Amino acid sequence: MVAETLLSDMSLCTPSSALSSGPKRGRWRLIDYEAEGLKGKMLWANSKTAAPEVTLAPGVPGWHEVYLGIWDWAWSKVPVMITESAAEGGNLLKIRLSGEKAFTTIAKEYSDFKVEEVYWKSADLTGQSFVMGQQSEGISRRASLAYIRLVPLSGERMADTQREAARLDTKRLVAFNDGWSWIYENHPNTREDIDSQIVRYPGSDFGKVFYEAGYAAPQGLSVYDIDDFPRVGEEYANDSIRRFKAAGIDPFEEALRFGHSIGLEVFGSLRLGMPKTAPPFDIGPQDGGAFFLNNIAFQCVDRDGSTFPSVSYAFPEVRSHVVKAFEKPIVLGADGITALFHRGPPFVLYEQPLVDGFMAKGGEDPRKLPENDERWLRFRAGAMTDFMRELRKSAVEVSARVGREVPKVACVVFPTRDENLRYGVDVESFVKEGLVDYVFARDVLYATWEDKKADVPFFTGLTRGTKCKFFVMLGSAASSYRALGSSGDIGNAYATRAGELYRQGVDGLSFWDTNFQDKYTATWSVLRRLGHADELKAGVFKPRKVRSITLKKVGGIDVSFKHDAWYYV
Repeated sequence: MVAETLLSDMSLCTPSSALSSGPKRGRWRLIDYEAEGLKGKMLWANSKTAAPEVTLAPGVPGWHEVYLGIWDWAWSKVPVMITESAAEGGNLLKIRLSGEKAFTTIAKEYSDFKVEEVYWKSADLTGQSFVMGQQSEGISRRASLAYIRLVPLSGERMADTQREAARLDTKRLVAFNDGWSWIYENHPNTREDIDSQIVRYPGSDFGKVFYEAGYAAPQGLSVYDIDDFPRVGEEYANDSIRRFKAAGIDPFEEALRFGHSIGLEVFGSLRLGMPKTAPPFDIGPQDGGAFFLNNIAFQCVDRDGSTFPSVSYAFPEVRSHVVKAFEKPIVLGADGITALFHRGPPFVLYEQPLVDGFMAKGGEDPRKLPENDERWLRFRAGAMTDFMRELRKSAVEVSARVGREVPKVACVVFPTRDENLRYGVDVESFVKEGLVDYVFARDVLYATWEDKKADVPFFTGLTRGTKCKFFVMLGSAASSYRALGSSGDIGNAYATRAGELYRQGVDGLSFWDTNFQDKYTATWSVLRRLGHADELKAGVFKPRKVRSITLKKVGGIDVSFKHDAWYYV
């Protein structure tokens, strides 16, 4: 049996000019540490260090499981993603093999002065080195690496790893990756920055990535020629978009190219709401911009005659505008397109064409009916059903025109039948008319009004016996921590909910803002295997555990916390 290899002396990283024994801008700090049966020198960078990339040779060839030991100085029992502020940014290590171009990002999950050891991946290390970096662009973050542990893969274990990675029955997970917040936080500039969002998915149960093809709204984002922004993230995003345009890089096109190269299906998603936001946020992803201002006649109208600053799908011109926006991912060869209904309602209210049409069919004036009158709600929802019919028709026609396979059509809707009708979404018609191949019902998300769990029996009853697959879209890990009652264990909260959902008959699971939670050690260790439905249903789910190691000394100083040492604050 070949022994494990522990790389715990980070002073061996090169170039040596990028290392320092003390705090220094532009250099990684080397800090001694000790634990039971373990000692070494870790890499450390403060949030403003701007540490350069460094390389460490593993010294062993062949296939290994790679585990990373991550440390941070903070001291809270609550997961970092719940508490970290945008100003400080938390911790984040960037790591890749020398033969790769895109970094994987990994963040320590719990702020408890302990090292968290997390499985990164299985890889052939022959001729490879490890390359480490810091998130210095955008909202900069602390970074550390205490050690790398390498476990050799025997022939039998290697075969098991390859067999597990090749399973299709567990590819039940879909990653929804935000097209705005990642540029807001990270200030990306290169193709590799885009690729880093999805590079971790091979070998996991994620088989699909739903990537926002217009950043966040159908009209896309414009570059604003201003020098004062409401938040620093808007400035980062504006500059990133400017640079991408100048370099001829389309983020969705790059995500599609790279996703296909690593075996993922990639769908182009668009948020359907087009509000005109008020100053100072009259720039950015949720601003309807020129389309709204040039089409004031198409804005939503409430029952009392007052207008609402968003355009209505009651008007064919609005529907046509959004359908047109979906052509880009189809032309580029996306595997599917996704209509995100859960972001940006209302889509229809009491616009005159709807009021006139309802009354022409023998109905009363809907403005005098109770707001929950089902006759009116179903009639009004017809505008959104028309939109989905037009979208499906366009997908077929555009695909034929460019010689592509017709993409699948998916939609993300609200958690219950009543809430969908309230927002003009007749999901029953979507399924019965064969307008969608996938329905994703939103579960608990992070906004205070997004507190309802998906009505699984309604959706499974609707899709049973059809070609339409039903998925539940779980919220951010932070919301799961709050809403599902986990005692600080976000991964366990996810696993518990996943087991409930699979037992109720869902076809798969998806996660909103996946690219903001998959970096965390313990959460990702669970998330990556939540497609193992049989294990979850049977209550025998066994993800890789994150090993927690208590440090005795850091930099020669006792950090055992035998007493209440508030001087660490």
